[in-house]
Amino acid sequence: MGLRAGGGIADVIQKFKYDPEDKTGYLLHTLFDISFFIIIVTVLLNLIFGMIIDAFGDLRDEKSSNEEDKENVCFICGLQRSEYERTDNFEKHIEKEHQMWAYLAYLMYIQEKSRLYSTEMTDTEDYVSDRYHNKDYIWIPIGRSLTLERHLVRGEKQKKSEIEKLKEDVDKKLDNILGQTKYLISKMNEALGHEHSEGRDKSSARSPTRGRGWAQTLFLGSLMKTRPSSTTGKIFGQSKTLTTPRSKI
Repeated sequence: MGLRAGGGIADVIQKFKYDPEDKTGYLLHTLFDISFFIIIVTVLLNLIFGMIIDAFGDLRDEKSSNEEDKENVCFICGLQRSEYERTDNFEKHIEKEHQMWAYLAYLMYIQEKSRLYSTEMTDTEDYVSDRYHNKDYIWIPIGRSLTLERHLVRGEKQKKSEIEKLKEDVDKKLDNILGQTKYLISKMNEALGHEHSEGRDKSSARSPTRGRGWAQTLFLGSLMKTRPSSTTGKIFGQSKTLTTPRSKI
């Protein structure tokens, strides 16, 4: 029964015999033994085992998270593998460009140089040393990468070239459309001028008597409007009498 046997607490407790005259004491002793089993073995040990299992589970999750972070996040700049591999190889980045042991070696080199040859340090080394001692890590390229910046610049140039090429194509097409429009307008003007010249030639080729007939008709109409009474005259080389009917009274 768990802790009550095999080196448990029951091995050191005296055996209690049943006494018909002391039934109450025997009952209390039995309840004490059962309560020990229920409280210690069933409840407390299960709680302790659950806490231990949860602690190991948290440690396992933390370890897997650290392993994933180590494999997929750059230790120097903090860029994700998925973000970086859109433009370049992530393994090459963490092994050559942002090699963490190279940064550590550089810090050790600066500390040794500042201790032994402080007068020979360059401006960059002085700056990094001061930032490091002040616990200011602004000199570390967090969220930056020269390779990504080069790719971004190259991409912007490529986009600009594509936009300029598209603009040139549009300009060429517009010039072509304007040229065709001017050509059509010139052809339309030539056709209209040709029609006007043919109309003038036809009007000049008509007979002069026909022209005089229109003029004479207009002249007669003006006479009839100005003289309501009979009018006699020689028109067209003939003697005619134009009589207007008078109203009967």
